[in-house]
Amino acid sequence: MGSNMTIHASAPVSILDLGNWTDTPFAEHGAVLNIAVDYPVQVTVRSRKRPGVMVRTQVTQRALESGGGERSCPLEYDLLRAAARYFSVDGIEADLCYSLPPECGVSAHASAMVVLTAAVAAFAGKNYTPMQISGIAHRLHSEALGQPLGVHGHMAATMGGIALYRTTPHPRVFATPLTLTTELQRELERRLALVLTGRTPRGDFLVRLASACQPGDRQALKLLWRLRSIPAQAFESLTGGDFHRLTAIVAEGAILQERLCPSFRTPESWFLSLTASRQQGVTKTNCEGGSVTVLAPPEQIIVLTTLIREAGYTVLPIVMSPAGLRVWCDQTAQQPIPSCCQAA
Repeated sequence: MGSNMTIHASAPVSILDLGNWTDTPFAEHGAVLNIAVDYPVQVTVRSRKRPGVMVRTQVTQRALESGGGERSCPLEYDLLRAAARYFSVDGIEADLCYSLPPECGVSAHASAMVVLTAAVAAFAGKNYTPMQISGIAHRLHSEALGQPLGVHGHMAATMGGIALYRTTPHPRVFATPLTLTTELQRELERRLALVLTGRTPRGDFLVRLASACQPGDRQALKLLWRLRSIPAQAFESLTGGDFHRLTAIVAEGAILQERLCPSFRTPESWFLSLTASRQQGVTKTNCEGGSVTVLAPPEQIIVLTTLIREAGYTVLPIVMSPAGLRVWCDQTAQQPIPSCCQAA
């Protein structure tokens, strides 16, 4: 690509990742169902005069009255450098923008790796399908972190919407999208909320979890096996609009994850779970308490979120994102545009 090419990319984050951890290398076979939501991660990649790469990162928290501001970004630098090396690109800079704090557990770093991979690939003039971008992003992300990452976050960022992702075995993944009617989608959105707890989880969570899930640990393997069945049940419940059953399934999945990883039971998640249960709701803890997804009946969700706000937490509404990865470019020179730049 020429030096006048500027590439933009955007991808959603995901919540309610039922079956999470079963799509990892240590689980080998598994399934995850999640929902892509409209709190995107966006990036702009352009050339720079100096060799090497540079990244500027900002958290806008667009849904909050008080914005986030700039943050240090050693991880994002490693992710951009990994993508640049993979596509043999040098002398680029990136402006990366999160809509939510990336540590809050909504697969934001996976979405960041997807948009960086797609943007650098387009900058290099490479053509890839969305599935290929997801696979490359997952590989580069896993190598950069040195952790056994699951595949669902990268897939959700690429595809958008609601889908059931089956790994057979890791990292091979098959996606089954779920298309809801407009009425069911609005009903689901009315029942969901995301609570930011302000807690910053430790970065080595998956390493610790993999260590706990040894092949000879029958209890851990039994819990993983039970977790694998949760996503398919949730898929059926959503298909039929059975939100009562979905609530029970989310509650069961949360119990299984807390039994498999007791550190998921933080003071914040315990309070939010107790508060939700008093309003006929359930919670799903994300990333050792960085955030909590709340599911409750529409007539109770307003009361519930009011109580949570009064307790000092940030509560965000949920709007689903049917679109996944988007890549486009600003072009001031007569150059061919890679086909991946034209795909939404």
